[in-house]
Amino acid sequence: MTSPTQSLIQLASFCAIGAAAAAAHFLGTLLCVERLHLAPLLANTGGYLLGLATSYAGQSRLTFRHARGGREPYAKFFITSLSGFALNTASFWLLLRFTGLDYRAALALVLIFVAFFTFFVMDRWVFAKPRAARS
Repeated sequence: MTSPTQSLIQLASFCAIGAAAAAAHFLGTLLCVERLHLAPLLANTGGYLLGLATSYAGQSRLTFRHARGGREPYAKFFITSLSGFALNTASFWLLLRFTGLDYRAALALVLIFVAFFTFFVMDRWVFAKPRAARS
């Protein structure tokens, strides 16, 4: 059984790595907009890919290191990430289209919202401990 202290450490690790991945995503998007002159919604894809690499590297090695390696967790991570990206893109588009928010503020809000979704799915499905280890 996971102790409250272990759960807090895992959550802190997830948040720290998630913050690094969100920063990579955010900065990648900014660079694509400001330097490559891509539209914000398209630039978001470049930022997402940078954030994806950052997130998988950190979450699989630190936050959820108890999980077994191999293709299954990576495939689940990728599916979760694509779902998160779809949620990210739809939410970002809605905020850009229907609010007066600057794209940077809209992106920051979306990244926070999607982080909660991602943690839940990673903890419960992608890197879930085997049933025997949870009890």
